[in-house]
Amino acid sequence: MILSKAHIKNFRMLTDVEISFSSADKPLTVIRAQNESGKTTLLKALQWGLFGEKVLPNKGRDYRIHHLNLDSGSETKIEVELSFTHHWSASPLTGKTVSTNSEYILKRTAIEEVVSSDKFNRTNNPVELYEITKEGYRPIANPKDRLRLIMGSNLKDLFFTDGDDALRFIQDQGSKGHVKKAIKDMLSFDVIKEAIKHVKSCESTFMKESQKFAGGKAKQFAIAIKNIEDKLEENESELTKLEEQKREIDAELNKLDTQIDSLLKEGDKDSLIREKNSLKRAEQEIQSGIANAQKNISTTFYGKQIGVVLNKDKINDTHSYLSQLREKGIIPKASLPFLKELLLNEQDCICGRPLKKGSKHFDKLQKMVLDQEENSDLDDRITQLRGVSQSYLSRDITPDSYLNNLDELVTTLVNNMAKLDDVQGEIKKIHSKIEEIPDNNLQELINKKRDYSQTNIALNQNITRYSIEVKNLKKDLDYSKRLYENELKKEGKAQKYLKRLKVANDVKKVLINTYETVEEQEIPKVSKLLNQLFMKMIKSSEERGLIQKAFVNNNYEIEVIGAGDKKIKTSDINGASQRALTLAFIMSLSKVSEFIAPNVIDTPLGMMDDVTKKSTLEVLADECKQVVLFLTRSEIRDVEVELDKYMGSVCTMVNSSFYPKKLVNDNGSDLATSLICKCNHREYCDLCEHYGDESGELFSKRGSK
Repeated sequence: MILSKAHIKNFRMLTDVEISFSSADKPLTVIRAQNESGKTTLLKALQWGLFGEKVLPNKGRDYRIHHLNLDSGSETKIEVELSFTHHWSASPLTGKTVSTNSEYILKRTAIEEVVSSDKFNRTNNPVELYEITKEGYRPIANPKDRLRLIMGSNLKDLFFTDGDDALRFIQDQGSKGHVKKAIKDMLSFDVIKEAIKHVKSCESTFMKESQKFAGGKAKQFAIAIKNIEDKLEENESELTKLEEQKREIDAELNKLDTQIDSLLKEGDKDSLIREKNSLKRAEQEIQSGIANAQKNISTTFYGKQIGVVLNKDKINDTHSYLSQLREKGIIPKASLPFLKELLLNEQDCICGRPLKKGSKHFDKLQKMVLDQEENSDLDDRITQLRGVSQSYLSRDITPDSYLNNLDELVTTLVNNMAKLDDVQGEIKKIHSKIEEIPDNNLQELINKKRDYSQTNIALNQNITRYSIEVKNLKKDLDYSKRLYENELKKEGKAQKYLKRLKVANDVKKVLINTYETVEEQEIPKVSKLLNQLFMKMIKSSEERGLIQKAFVNNNYEIEVIGAGDKKIKTSDINGASQRALTLAFIMSLSKVSEFIAPNVIDTPLGMMDDVTKKSTLEVLADECKQVVLFLTRSEIRDVEVELDKYMGSVCTMVNSSFYPKKLVNDNGSDLATSLICKCNHREYCDLCEHYGDESGELFSKRGSK
């Protein structure tokens, strides 16, 4: 299949786009377009035209095709018309060997009615396929069947890819399943599978016919066989669905990883906000610490400690004087009532001595009480102060201890103020980073990835369970069939059907052996060619010295081997080599399968240096019958000469809404729509002129020479 022309109307931002494709001597078609100009939309439109709803996200459910800016209540017709040529080696009608080229025109249309901003109704019209003959356009009666013969089942995944999505063949997450499916689809494993399925159907028919002559035990075995076959078919069907779901989940996980990595390069806004809030809490704690330190410092200037330090001599003098008074026997006035009561009642003194009238101790105490009653209130207060002054004569309170304590408090304050400056500086930096990061849905993507990962775990568990069940059922089926055939041998009339069963079983074994032989022989061919093409593409890059070879192993995994035969994870090689490896796999598989189809690739040269870009373009042009590349200006830079050599068709696509920020001239379009001009990779015109094109050295105005 070789594309010649595409005409697309009203597919999202492609309101009216026509592209001509090159082939033959110059197989390369280049569509020059910056990001958000409609490259991916054009790729999706081509896929939709050929394969219908199944190529759209979520198989077309809730995925609009009409332009986003259409008003509610409006209706639009979406059209994709493709012209292409296909070489037939066998007649699609008779199956006889032929060698002829047929030209076709394919038309796929749909009507979408806009209900509201997020709701729409889509009506898909039947796809139309016409063969161009000398007599005119001849409609093909069963276009889907004819398209299936032309395109196979995996063309949409293998030959229509974007640079990032194609990496699913080599990335660790789910790569094995994608590689396995691509190889089996492209090497016609499905044809052998269909043959095996047909033989099994014949075997089932012979089994039913033989049961007419089966005895009691044989009938029991026949019933068991039927039950096992039904259960096996059910489990195999469920296993196939689960594996397909897993491939889809793996693909989504790869896309999510790419999107998350891309956003994280810009910065994780949510993470920065969390970090800022944490620093804010730290700022509050430090400010609280500063306030406490200031309070403690101020307290030292009016508290007990500084009072003792500044008045220590006076306190010592006072204490000495009060001590002298104590030695003179002066009793505090507050104690007199108590002492009088003791004397009156002749009770024991507080010191334990008896107080009897006429005793020496009684007379002495009575004299002290009489003398003390004559003392003034001031004398009493001084006496009480002695006890207070004693508490101020602590050995721990010294000028040095006071200064050391003050120094510690000041140091704490200074340190906290320094910490505050650091934290506030970090807050300002993070705030600036947050301001620089555009709003994104990073957290939404992370949550989505978590949900997909959980789904993937459940799928893996179910796949394992069903795989074991299928394996056991196959063993049970083989054993039951042997028992049935042994019982059937006892019935003479059943010999004819027994022979038919044996023939069917022999043919089935041949087909299964063929399947295994193709698997054993063809995969090494793909692997060998993959290595040749890959090493050729990176022959002059820095990675060339690190990578020794690449191949497809028996488990359908693409491996990369470095120095010392050490395995290198594909995620550890640089982005340019990852893309080169992916392209090498696609080309090697199409080459071995001898399947002719266009390689339509969105941004394949991203992240590549000029040397790798040149060698990649050379390999693509040499190995592919038709290559359609969507390239940005940065991808084109430094490989203009190679494009001149291999390119047979080129055009430029721009987004009308880029005016006036990026485009110089007003294009007269109110909607964001893709516009096409004839400028090649070295030119610009009034429609596609970007700021700087006129003054730069890379481009010249078309028609100015």
